[in-house]
Amino acid sequence: FRAPLRMLEQMSKILVADHAEHLPARAAGLLNHIGTGAAKLALRAELLTRFDTISKHPLHRQNVDIAAMIGKLVAELRAATPDRQVEVVIDELPAADADFELLRLVWHNLLANAFKFTRHAAQPRIEVSGKRQGHHIVYSIKDNGVGFDPKYARRLFGFFQRMHTEEEFEGLGMGLAMAKRLIERHGGTIWAEAEKGRGAEFRFTLPA
Repeated sequence: FRAPLRMLEQMSKILVADHAEHLPARAAGLLNHIGTGAAKLALRAELLTRFDTISKHPLHRQNVDIAAMIGKLVAELRAATPDRQVEVVIDELPAADADFELLRLVWHNLLANAFKFTRHAAQPRIEVSGKRQGHHIVYSIKDNGVGFDPKYARRLFGFFQRMHTEEEFEGLGMGLAMAKRLIERHGGTIWAEAEKGRGAEFRFTLPA
C-alpha cells in the first residue's frame, strides 16, 4: 500500500504547486486534504508492517534491570521535552526475564503516553512501580493526566484506537496495540483503569 499512497500524496502536492493560480480555493483545499489523508494512510501501512515484523521477532530472554531501563527512558523523554517539569516517582521495580529490546519498546510506549497525556496537568506526576505476586510480576505506570472514559477501556488496545482527537493529542493509536502484543508474547497481560479528567493507570504482568 505504501508506494501508491506516497505517489498519491506527491501527485496532489504537484498539482497544487503547479496549478495554484488556476485552481479554485475549494479544489486546492480538496487536493491538500487528499495529500494529507494519503500521507496518514502510508504511515499507518508502515506502522503495520513494523508491527508485523516485531511480532515475529524471536524472543531473546535475559535478565533485564527494569529500574535502570526506566531511568534511561525517563531521561530521554525529559530531554525531548525540556520545557516541561514532570515529577516521576520510581518505586521498587523487580528485574524481569524478558527480551530487552521488546520490553524497552513496551515501556517507552507507556511512558511516552504518560508524558503526553499529562501535558495539561498543573503539576504533572507519573508513578512507576512493580511487585511480585505469585508466579508473576505486576508493573504499574500511573499518571494524573486527562484519563479516559472507563467504558472504552477495552478499545484502548486495538489498532488505531484513540480516546482523544488529533487536535488534542498527536498520535496514530498504535502504541498500546503493540505493547499488548509484545506483553502477550512474553506470557503476560495488560489492562488499564482510569477516570475521565483524573488520570490513568496501566498495569501489565510478566512471568516471574
